Amino acid sequence: MKKLCSGVFRCSPIALAVFSFLAAAVGQGSPDPKQQTDLYGSSGGNVKDTAKSKCCSGTLGSLVFAGTKKYILSNNHVIGRMGNAVQGEAISQPGLVDTQCKIPRSVGNFTVASPISDNVDAAIAELIDGTMNAAGTIMGVGTPSPQTAIPAPKMQVIKSGRSTGITQGVIQSYPTEIKVNYSSGCQSATVGLVDYKNQIIVVGNSGSFSTDGDSGSLILTTNKNPVGLLVAGSSTLTVANPIEAVLESLSKKLGSSLGFGLDINLGIKAESAQAVESHASAQNFADLGKLVSALMSEPAVIGIGTAGTSNEPELILYVQKDKEIPVSAMRSFGITVNAQGAEYRGQKTTIVRTDPIRAFCQSDRNSRQ
Repeated sequence: MKKLCSGVFRCSPIALAVFSFLAAAVGQGSPDPKQQTDLYGSSGGNVKDTAKSKCCSGTLGSLVFAGTKKYILSNNHVIGRMGNAVQGEAISQPGLVDTQCKIPRSVGNFTVASPISDNVDAAIAELIDGTMNAAGTIMGVGTPSPQTAIPAPKMQVIKSGRSTGITQGVIQSYPTEIKVNYSSGCQSATVGLVDYKNQIIVVGNSGSFSTDGDSGSLILTTNKNPVGLLVAGSSTLTVANPIEAVLESLSKKLGSSLGFGLDINLGIKAESAQAVESHASAQNFADLGKLVSALMSEPAVIGIGTAGTSNEPELILYVQKDKEIPVSAMRSFGITVNAQGAEYRGQKTTIVRTDPIRAFCQSDRNSRQ
């Protein structure tokens, strides 16, 4: 799941950048992300994230900075117990699921989490000195650039996570409105279905980009620019919060500006030709207006997003694979379907079928002792 490109794409500048990036990553070595390590992109969680006979964990994604203070970045549902954690709760590496629910060593103390109403699933824990890498090195990836990236369709990305390790993929759609199910797991069991807006959808270059236990992973460009925080997915798709939205929300909760370097002023967005396409895609999505609201009310619809380019915009409709949207409903929305595909007012429309999107926390039913 994670191999690169084939055919003509091998000769493209994007492919060459990916190859160079991975060659450097392999040189650093990639220990098991489920074992004890001082690198990020590895197993971790809140030691109180238990429910009856099971425990839950995810991924400690990266290190972020507020001045000289260092914080571990992950999801609210991984280290924040979905809003139930209190300041100072122990965050461990590895997570409980990889120690048969027995409490492992602590590497951080829970600090703050963003509320889901902020449209992100994010939390930070202050790093305990001497436990994990102080530079923020991610397993098999390296140290993130202090510059974040603007997400855009067709952008090549990489991540390191507790369950699938290092995988590569491409942003399929952005922005995307998507339904995420939090009904499984430990502390997240009472949250239910959340409707996220302006999200990133990633698909793997070969196989799945992520699976259960990868929640909290930092998603980066091939130049190591942070672009998203992995939150959820299905067997074929991965959902991520845009990293700028994550940093903005957490900075507000913390009362200090967060970034990926000691000098916060360096943390400006990395501009590129794809940024132009990102803005065009966002404008295209905004123009859809009432169509998005109407489609999201359909039980079969999981999400809707935009892709393509400014010259050839594309609408992507994510549909639960065991359900159908009535033809009459499609017509009422202005979407026509024929042998060549689907379109909305002349705009190419791709229907992607997948299973329900769920928060990617890993649970273990071993009794905690």
